[in-house]
Order: sequence, then C-alpha cells, then structure tokens
Amino acid sequence: MRTSETNGNASDRAFAGGTITPDTLTHVVCTRDASGLTRLYLNGQEVAKRAIGGSLANWDDGFALALGNELGDGLRPDRAWLGDLHLVALYSTALTPAEVNTNFEVGANANLAPVISAGADQVINLPGTVTLRGSVVDDRLLNDQLSVLWNQPSGPSPVTFSDPNRLETTVSFVEPGTSEDGQPFKVAGGLHPAAHRGRRCPGDQR
Repeated sequence: MRTSETNGNASDRAFAGGTITPDTLTHVVCTRDASGLTRLYLNGQEVAKRAIGGSLANWDDGFALALGNELGDGLRPDRAWLGDLHLVALYSTALTPAEVNTNFEVGANANLAPVISAGADQVINLPGTVTLRGSVVDDRLLNDQLSVLWNQPSGPSPVTFSDPNRLETTVSFVEPGTSEDGQPFKVAGGLHPAAHRGRRCPGDQR
C-alpha cells in the first residue's frame, strides 16, 4: 500500500500471507486504520498484518484506478493479473475483523433482503392525514422492478392509505396509538412498507 512514507510502488512495504487455491473464488480484504496498522484477510480470516506509516495525501487525483495491472505509457512490461474480479468495494473506514467475516459469510451470490425505510417520523393532530415517503434499495433490481405494499401491523383503529402500492402515499389516522410502555406513537410508528421481487420470499421482506 503506497503512502507518503513508501516508495512509488510501495515495494518497500509489501506484505503477504495465507495460501490461495488456484481457480477458486477467494475473498480478499485489505484494511488500514488511522494508526497505520494494515491487515490482510483471506476468506474472512486475518493472515498478515504490519504497520505502514504515512498518509495518503500524496495520491494524485489525476491517476486512474487500475485493478489487476499497472497503467503505463506502453513502454512498460504488461503485468496483467490473470483472473476474474467478482466484486470490488472501497470503504472510507477500516472494516473490523467481525465485519470482514460477516461479508465473507454472506457469500458471493447471496440474495439479500431489500433495505426498506418508512421515512422520517412525523407528528400530526388527530384525526388527520400525512404523507409518507418510503424508500427501498435492492441489491439486484431497480425500484421499478419491485412491488411495494404498505400495511398496518397493529393499532387501535384502521388507517387508510391513498395508494398502498406506492412508496410515497398519504395515510389517514383517526385515533392515537400507544406503545407497550404507554407512550404515544409518532405518526410513522407501526407502519412500514414491504417490498418483494415478483414472488414474496421470507428473506425479501423487512
């Protein structure tokens, strides 16, 4: 990893560990925290670590990000890495060992549940209506490929959605509700959208 304290290719700070099986999908993670401690993980397990001082302040914003090879002027030897990249992710923080292992355990082709939000909490005078602005993000499909359904899991009286199949919809409340500890609900409490990909699956709903 090149920093302000390494040489141009960081060859004076190289480190390696573990064994990779050829022709096998491998989960590789490299992290570097604020102290400079750099760790290498293979398939969720730490296999090497070392301190690499300096900062990334000498990164040239005009450089292109190259993966598996070096960019040159055509005079340098080709150093292409022979393999396939399944997924590349860059984070603005050093993942913890637990986070690295969780990412590995999820697997390469996991069908993750949509991430769903009912929007910010709101307060209204009852009876009244309010606009709910839900959102949903899926790991594979665009929003227009998902089905949405607002529902009311519980409450002292029914609520009415102007269109339960749209992320942004108005809902009418008649009676105030209370939580288990006797405190009044904010208006969005107890309402949530569900999203699914054509066929509803247990892992596709939150």
